[in-house]
Amino acid sequence: MIRLLLASMSSGSGKTVLTCAFLEALRRRGYKIHAFKCGPDYIDPKFHRMIDGVKSRNLDLFLADLNQDKLKLIYADAIEKSGADAVICEGVMGYYDGLGGVTDQGSAWDTARILRLPALLIVNAKANSLTLAAQIRGLRDFRENNNMIGIFLNACSRDLYKILSPVLEQETGLPVLGYLPRMKEAEFKSRHLGLNPPDEDRRVGVKTGRMRGFG
Repeated sequence: MIRLLLASMSSGSGKTVLTCAFLEALRRRGYKIHAFKCGPDYIDPKFHRMIDGVKSRNLDLFLADLNQDKLKLIYADAIEKSGADAVICEGVMGYYDGLGGVTDQGSAWDTARILRLPALLIVNAKANSLTLAAQIRGLRDFRENNNMIGIFLNACSRDLYKILSPVLEQETGLPVLGYLPRMKEAEFKSRHLGLNPPDEDRRVGVKTGRMRGFG
């Protein structure tokens, strides 16, 4: 089974866009997909469900009474009932941002640790270059069991990808596994509490259940 958690340094790095893109890519390859969202966010799963009606469920350690076994049960039960063979979990905020904003409990990292999910770090490459290596190394070394398997560059041109990826790999020890250039048709609008719901965005194909930005 394919299992992956998409993490980032902060909100606004493109986790939702990339989650939808990964789900659509897997769907086109014939996988039966299932999505998850760390935390209580109800808007992001709505975007997940636009990919051919994929099932999406929240994984919230706080609402699971901080019970790791309960979180594992919720995760396993959802996968079993859906029959999925490819699972993408979208992280929340920065990788280690948890309860109260000053702990890692309930964070994307905590979820990846409990469920043993490999984490792909989504890095916004806009207006950044070598400094990204320092930031990524800080994230990599902040916890001993970081679960990180690689880096994915978002808002990154092809030319920058060719220049930047070997440097990041050398400096961080993590492989750069791909990139996505900036695409206006695949940008989701935001407001103060997060993304605008998909039913308020005319670019989202509500009737067909497909994201127009992804074909």
